[in-house]
Amino acid sequence: MPNSSPPSLAVVERPPVAKRSSSIGILKRQASGRNLYKLGEKAANHYAMMKRFNLRKMSSGFGIPTTFGRAVIDKAIGDQLQQHRRFSLHRAIRSVTNAKTRQQVFRALMSPITPKGWASTLHGILMLVIYHFQAIYLPVFACYFPNGSFITSGIAISLETFYLLNLLLSFNTEYVKQGVLVTSRWRIARNYFRTWFVFDLASAFPIQAIHCTMSQAVHPTSDAVRGIQITLMTLRLLRVTFLEKDMVLARMMKFANNLTEWARYSRYSHLLGIAQLMWFVLLIAHYFACFWHVVSDDHKSHHVNVGEKYIADYYYAISLIQGQGNLNGTWGENLYSSVVIIAGSVILAIVFGNVAMLVSNFNANTTNDHRKMEAVYETMAKMDLPLRLRDRVNQYYKHVWLEYEALDGNLGKFQQELTHTLGIEVGLYKHMDLVVKVPFWKDCTPDFLTQIVLNLDVRVYMPDDYVVRRREIGSEMMMLNRGYCKLSKP
Repeated sequence: MPNSSPPSLAVVERPPVAKRSSSIGILKRQASGRNLYKLGEKAANHYAMMKRFNLRKMSSGFGIPTTFGRAVIDKAIGDQLQQHRRFSLHRAIRSVTNAKTRQQVFRALMSPITPKGWASTLHGILMLVIYHFQAIYLPVFACYFPNGSFITSGIAISLETFYLLNLLLSFNTEYVKQGVLVTSRWRIARNYFRTWFVFDLASAFPIQAIHCTMSQAVHPTSDAVRGIQITLMTLRLLRVTFLEKDMVLARMMKFANNLTEWARYSRYSHLLGIAQLMWFVLLIAHYFACFWHVVSDDHKSHHVNVGEKYIADYYYAISLIQGQGNLNGTWGENLYSSVVIIAGSVILAIVFGNVAMLVSNFNANTTNDHRKMEAVYETMAKMDLPLRLRDRVNQYYKHVWLEYEALDGNLGKFQQELTHTLGIEVGLYKHMDLVVKVPFWKDCTPDFLTQIVLNLDVRVYMPDDYVVRRREIGSEMMMLNRGYCKLSKP
């Protein structure tokens, strides 16, 4: 009785023959411009495919913003390509100075800043730079400049100016509440008054500018003004470190979502973690060096400049973290050295443990592949397979690992884990060009093509394997995705 099950579809892939590896290596070393062109063309075709199959709502910011992307999309949909004129300075100046451009600029300045706009991103980057600068500057200002100087006064006025601008921008920045973007200025102001307005107002209060105006001198700074400045800088650092660190990073990375995902989830994120630990150790040593300058008796000498003092103090702080101290110091110096040595041992233990974990995670994929191949080797040895068959098995696992980074033959596992719509979208992106090449499917409906893509199965055939045999009952349809096949006689 013939089999009544419906025919299945399969995508055939054939790994390259070993003798052709050199030509493949040459193909991979193409110019970066051509690779960028291919990436842009793929993204544009994906956008056109989504519009054709109507799988989901296409946002206005999803499409390719470049001229190249629009041209490829128009070509994929069937529209006429735009003809671009040469650059003209006169035309550029006229387009900038016309009334429409002025209205757009005025409308952009008067409207609130969106969280995903360039202004919000630049604001986040500037906040991150100021945060790290204050983290370095605070102990230096408190320990090395007890009476202030012209430079410290200028830095204080600059920080006050920045926080005043930050205060004004906070009244003009939209925020998200329960998934809804709030654009009303009155609601933005009310939310800001309820959260951080009082603290930001104290941070932006021009204490140094008022002191310089009343005393008619840039320095020295009084002890009261100095204490207020140190307190406010400490509170700013604590606020950003424990309360708004994620918000600053999220605002800075609004336009770089791919970069954010790469920094979090790629294997190189572990290297960034190691760099972050190194920065943490250097910053801790920086604080220990500044505090050592206050504790030791060397700070009383005025014939040595600040740079030489700081380098000597930083070297001694590094020595204390490693467990080396001064045996001939005063009781205060010995007490401080004991505390730093104990804290340094804990810090080094934490750093070494995290570095070992990050390094092991960095090599996790390679380690898993090596363990898998060890298990495969042991299995083939127990089965006493011939050497040529073992070589073909090794070629298969090598191909699957290099192309998919998969440890088994389940190549469609990623697509199966997604939702129904996401699975269709990924399948269309992978195999749409392959399906469209079939002549009698060219004019089919999108629903029919979608069902074809959903029923496709990826199969890998090794070199010299027979894909279809003569006089074999056909229950499947094969489409060649990668590699080549030829007719041959057994």
